[in-house]
Amino acid sequence: MHGLNAIDLSIDDFYLTRDDRLELAQKTHPLFATSGVPGTHDLSLVRETLKALIRGCHPVAIPRFNKAKDDRCDESEWTSTATPIDIIIIEGWCLGTPAQTKDSLDKPINELEANEDVDGR
Repeated sequence: MHGLNAIDLSIDDFYLTRDDRLELAQKTHPLFATSGVPGTHDLSLVRETLKALIRGCHPVAIPRFNKAKDDRCDESEWTSTATPIDIIIIEGWCLGTPAQTKDSLDKPINELEANEDVDGR
C-alpha cells in the first residue's frame, strides 16, 4: 500500500542453542537450561541481525528456533530477506519489561523459582 517492506521477528527465534544453554546451566545456574529464562537469548545474534537489516543488507538470514526440539534450527532452515527492509517489528512478551527491584527478588515469583532456585541465586 505504501511501498514499504516490513519484517516481523520473534524474540523466541533468538534463544541460545540448546548446547549453549546447557553449558550455561552447568557453569551458572540450572535454570539456564530452559529456554525463556532471562539470559537465554543470544543478544549478539539479535544485534547482528538488526544491524544487517538496518544497513539495508540483503539477503539477511533470519534465525528460527524449533520449540519442539528446544533448539535453534540449522542455518539451512532459516529464512532470509529478499529486499531491503524499511520497517522491523520485534515481538516478544518480555520486551520492554523493567527489571525487578532487588527487594522483589528475595521471594520466588512463581513455582519454578520456588522449586528450582531454592537459594535464590
